[in-house]
Amino acid sequence: MPQRLSRLLRDRGVDAHAFPDEWKSLSDRDLIDAAMQAGFTILVTQDRNMPFQRPLSGQAIAILIVPSLDRRAVLRRLDEIADRLPRLEPGRYAVLGREGSLPNPPRKPL
Repeated sequence: MPQRLSRLLRDRGVDAHAFPDEWKSLSDRDLIDAAMQAGFTILVTQDRNMPFQRPLSGQAIAILIVPSLDRRAVLRRLDEIADRLPRLEPGRYAVLGREGSLPNPPRKPL
């Protein structure tokens, strides 16, 4: 996700933080574990394959997938992202632009 996203979300009253640079090399499974261990309750990602790497059932984290690789397009959806975050259910994946959450485990494709 664009680094600016966390700052822009904070400007809208969302408690958002970019994850540490050392997490960039982690696998999806390890990234989710690191985020939970650090106390994050929501992870925003562009990685559409993440739901197929690890189920979240029973976990205290929710993951919002923003299905765009274009950073400018992501930033244009800032208000939509900020509005969606409080409605996410822990232990579930959700896709921006789709209501509800993905089944656990999800069915391909996203």
